[in-house]
Amino acid sequence: MHATYLLATLAALTPFASAHWRLLNITANGQLYPAANPYSTRSRTLTPNWKADNGNFGFVNDTASLDMACHIAATPATTQISVAAGSTLTAGWGIGFTHPQGAMMNYLARCPGNCSEANLADLKWFKFQDEALIPNPNATSKDLYWTTAKLGEDGGMRDIQLPSNIQAGNYILRTEILALHFARTEGGAQFYPTCINLQVSGGGDLNPTGVAATQIYKSDEPGVLVNVYYPKPTGYKAPGPAVAEGLTFGAAPAPPANPAPAPSSSAAPAPPAPAPTTTSAPPPPPPAPTTTTPAPAPAPPAESPAPAPAPPAETPSPSASAPVVLPAEPSDAPAPVPAERAPVPEPAPPAEEKPKNPLMDASYEQIVAWIEELVASGKFSR
Repeated sequence: MHATYLLATLAALTPFASAHWRLLNITANGQLYPAANPYSTRSRTLTPNWKADNGNFGFVNDTASLDMACHIAATPATTQISVAAGSTLTAGWGIGFTHPQGAMMNYLARCPGNCSEANLADLKWFKFQDEALIPNPNATSKDLYWTTAKLGEDGGMRDIQLPSNIQAGNYILRTEILALHFARTEGGAQFYPTCINLQVSGGGDLNPTGVAATQIYKSDEPGVLVNVYYPKPTGYKAPGPAVAEGLTFGAAPAPPANPAPAPSSSAAPAPPAPAPTTTSAPPPPPPAPTTTTPAPAPAPPAESPAPAPAPPAETPSPSASAPVVLPAEPSDAPAPVPAERAPVPEPAPPAEEKPKNPLMDASYEQIVAWIEELVASGKFSR
């Protein structure tokens, strides 16, 4: 009984709890801005995101309603994000229960003055990007792969690149998700638009024309009225106007670099080059002979001087008596002392090994046992 009632309740709530989206934050220039809180009265002063009555992750399904601009009963934000044309913002969407079939579209509307005072009925929106079917990451699959399926896989994060050649000024960014799981009947398509105030700098001179929010879509046009289940579609084109012509994307042109300053006229002129002297330089000396003097041979190692050899004995003539040769007297000079070698330093004794803390390798049981011994010996009290 209770199980049957629970299943019936879940079945009844499914159309209202599927594929619900709401913006949670927007990141620009490395700074994260919170989205408007539908339950806070101060929200519009703290965020560049327009506040709307979408606390239940609700959607807009009346294409002729002004709610198509920025969601249900939207009120303007009082702050804005300063960005350069061509820069990229990142929208962070909060996801309810989701179906994979859907498209994403991005629009801009130029504000005649401050966007915090804009009247939604007067704004004209031009589309600068849309996406629905994208290449399936599973190369072997023949199933259609929707951009909203990837959005869910990416945790609700999606980059939005602004055109780089639009005129500088105040704009409202309108980014939206279109859920198609109930689009088989008129009024079944679910739109989730949201708006962010921007102040765009740089850019070019392009000012595309746009359409009113109540004329962006028709309830019965292809892409809004479509059965994504049966017969299984083989393709899909995002609804609404075409992307504005002439848009370019990429980094905005950088401002010209400041030219290098011209040299000051008060700077002292450079001294003139010295005049050549009239005195003739002396002729250069003749070049040295090219024959290289051989290097002297290295001296042999010093040895103890050998005693001088005795003079050769004279041959006595037959008539003369033979001279008596006296032995050489020893020299009084001391014998040369051989050079002493430098003593080889003895190796330094090994550093004494510091005593190791026994607690480092002790187990928990050993530490407890030591403490118990100390307590038992009276040297330590609990």
